Order: sequence, then C-alpha cells, then structure tokens
Amino acid sequence: MSEPSGTPVSLGTLREALERAKERTSLRQVAAAVGLTPRGLSQFLRGSAPRASTLGKLHVWYLRHGAEVYALAVEMAAAALAFLLQGIREPARRLAVLNFVSFIEAIHREQETALPAWIESVRRRR
Repeated sequence: MSEPSGTPVSLGTLREALERAKERTSLRQVAAAVGLTPRGLSQFLRGSAPRASTLGKLHVWYLRHGAEVYALAVEMAAAALAFLLQGIREPARRLAVLNFVSFIEAIHREQETALPAWIESVRRRR
C-alpha cells in the first residue's frame, strides 16, 4: 500500500504506536483519544487505508500521545515539524526546518547537553 503524499509519519509507524497504546489501555480508550470509533480504529489497525480526515486525526494523536508509547524518534520529530509548517511551500519549508534544527542544536550547545539523535536524521531528510 502506498503512503499518501506529504504524510509526515508512515502508516506503519502510526499502526505500531496505536497497537502499543491499545496494549497499555484498550481499543475503546485509544479510539476515543484519536477521535475514531472502535470499529474504525480496528479497521485501520488491520490495514485499511485511512481517509484524509482520519489520517489527520491519527497524526494529531501521534503528536500528542506518541511519546507516551514511543521514544521521540526521527519520524515523530519530522511529523511535528511537518505539522507546524503546514502551508509553507518549498524552498521556504526546507529553510524553516534547517533553521529550527539549528536553533535546537544551539540550545543544546549552550546548555552543554547531548544532541538528540533525531537532529541529524531530520536534517538529512529535508
């Protein structure tokens, strides 16, 4: 199954995060948090292709709750940036991502903390 264009997080990543959340609580609780019916969430988890409105709900849930079930990963960072930069066209979008990553790097250097692993990966993705 091909990914919808412009998808900030792969469907596989969404499914995996939702499965982990379901294991921690229940299908009903996760469906309510996403804004779907339990049946709709179950269909998505079994592999059905989501509509655009459903995909939007899944991405919002992932950005809000994905860290609870996933360590902050490259895809989560990329998804957050894609969400924040909606409507910004290339090449300004790429420049905004690079500026954001540079800003985060500068804060870590100033604080003398380790750079998050996603920084370089997000930079190379763009």
